[in-house]
Amino acid sequence: MLNRRIGLASITLALVASSFANYAPDVDQISKNNLNAHLKFIASDLLLGRDTPSPGLNIAAEYIAAQLQMYGVEPGGVDGTYFQPMSYASNTLNANGSSFKIDGKDVELGTAYLPTTLAPVDIEGTTTFVASGWTNLEKGIDPMKGMDLKGAIVLTDAVLPEGVTRRDTFTDQNWESPQAAAMRHGAVAVITIAPTYNQAQWKRQLDQMSTGRFTLVNGDAPKVIPVIQVAPELGATLKTAALNAARAEFTAPAPTVSLKLDVAQNRTSASNVIGIIPGSDPTLKSEYVALGAHYDHVGVGRADSTGDTIYNGADDDGSGTVAMIEIARVIASGQRP
Repeated sequence: MLNRRIGLASITLALVASSFANYAPDVDQISKNNLNAHLKFIASDLLLGRDTPSPGLNIAAEYIAAQLQMYGVEPGGVDGTYFQPMSYASNTLNANGSSFKIDGKDVELGTAYLPTTLAPVDIEGTTTFVASGWTNLEKGIDPMKGMDLKGAIVLTDAVLPEGVTRRDTFTDQNWESPQAAAMRHGAVAVITIAPTYNQAQWKRQLDQMSTGRFTLVNGDAPKVIPVIQVAPELGATLKTAALNAARAEFTAPAPTVSLKLDVAQNRTSASNVIGIIPGSDPTLKSEYVALGAHYDHVGVGRADSTGDTIYNGADDDGSGTVAMIEIARVIASGQRP
């Protein structure tokens, strides 16, 4: 699996900056047997793929810290430990308790609509269409300017302005997504019209939402409003109805939509593992060279051809993890840099 989460749990060694200027560790001391033994444990089924966060990941962290302590590596975490805690948040969708209706008629989840930003909500109202929705106040691009969107359900095609690429929206921090701009204007939800539709892909995304995925957060989880995508054909119908309802010559109101997302919000933590090998130079020992590897993987998932559901992560990145452990042993037990 190549998909990685934001905020990987890592093992880090902090070495004095002059470590290898006048001293090179004896690489012949690296033990193949030690590497194999460490990897046999780190990538074992016992740890259930070391997902972030998970009990298996915590066991791996304790194992790594124990090795560092045994080799005389100083702790570099908080409160004299080897651990640097990190907070994670997860939103899990309860599909059975969620619904999207248009004029009282149910729309099928995963087929005609799909949540893309999870937040608990239970609202009803008409939609207000906003073309594009992408906003850059510094460039004078503000499609929501002058619109009363307080308490509104915004419908948008989320099309980028002419000449603007998705890369531009990442490199220029003045760009606001339709969701962020709508939230700033007081909207309570956003419906985006999907440009294309792939049912198999939507099914996979829905499965992930139903099991929950953790992301790294600093402090409180950022405030968001719910966002759902609707299939292109349904989106075109909603857009036409919303635009017609806004025109004076049309008397038919926009359709009433109701959206309920049953979302469980959870918080947990995992830790980086940090060890320090101080140098002997009195001037340079306050400077560090950091070596690291992530010791997590992706946990349990879809079965392979043999029926195995555990993604053991021997290569990604069990191999890097055990290499760090063995490097720590060789440097800490040899001539101090």
